[in-house]
Amino acid sequence: MDCLMEGAERSQIPIHWEKRLVSIHDNADSITVNFSDGTSETASLLLGCDGIHSTVRTLHVDPGFKPEYSGISAVSSIVDVPNPNDKEPCLHSTLTPQGMLASAPCPNNQTFWFFSKQVPLPSQDSEDARYGWSLHRQKEMTEFRESLSTVLDGVHGDWGQHLRRLVNASKDVHFYPHYRLPLGGKWFKPGATRCLLLGDAAHAMQPHAGQGVSIVMEDVFLISGLLKKFENKEYDSLEAVFAKFDEIRRPRIDKISLTAQRNGAKRKNQNPWVVWAKEWVVWAISYVSGVWGMSASGVDHGDVIYDVEDELKNC
Repeated sequence: MDCLMEGAERSQIPIHWEKRLVSIHDNADSITVNFSDGTSETASLLLGCDGIHSTVRTLHVDPGFKPEYSGISAVSSIVDVPNPNDKEPCLHSTLTPQGMLASAPCPNNQTFWFFSKQVPLPSQDSEDARYGWSLHRQKEMTEFRESLSTVLDGVHGDWGQHLRRLVNASKDVHFYPHYRLPLGGKWFKPGATRCLLLGDAAHAMQPHAGQGVSIVMEDVFLISGLLKKFENKEYDSLEAVFAKFDEIRRPRIDKISLTAQRNGAKRKNQNPWVVWAKEWVVWAISYVSGVWGMSASGVDHGDVIYDVEDELKNC
């Protein structure tokens, strides 16, 4: 975030703090946004990049389209414990009957770990169950060592010892429920076409395909290229630009989002024998993937090396 803010400052892009959007008016030749402090801004284009709980989406583009809970949550921390194998600075994961425990190296000999598991949605009257999540978060953060000790009873050897060191060294622990947007929502409003949703505001997905940030950056590159074409008169309206953006992006978004959902389902509670069988399947897939140059993550290599510029050449 510091890098992004510094980049905005270098490019003389102003950042305004404590601004809360309260209304949007999409006109024929401009769009006006009003804020809770009484100020307003008018521009030729509004990009709603305000996350999964997007105010732009709720107020203007698709008011009835709301996030849904994936059924999966994660406990995580960053600790001052180095990666035990410096030759393989990559993500390591362990399937357990209660979920998936994983770790990845960070700079300065630190390690990021997380335990991703099935957690039921708190039963609360409030729409987003925030109070229930607050109570659950406190419980998870207080009891994480005890609960993970039970999980690690089935993880042996040097790797099991390393995971125990990570858990024991953890001081600042975070609990995060994973929400997503259902597929099929609107990204722009036909007939009022000076506003487009991007990133998580349009298509927030579970993190279980490891492609979230990449997908957002692709959005940025594609809409930038399409707007350049609009500037060069290759498209006759912003609505045509937005429609082309939707046409290009939606199949890819849907595919990776469904992959993330399938991968997330592997974190749900399972019989130990099922986990044992899956370990052998994963080992076999990893071996075959290595031999044939395929991906073992569920995301095809063709999806990973996707090139936005190729899309722009063909549209």
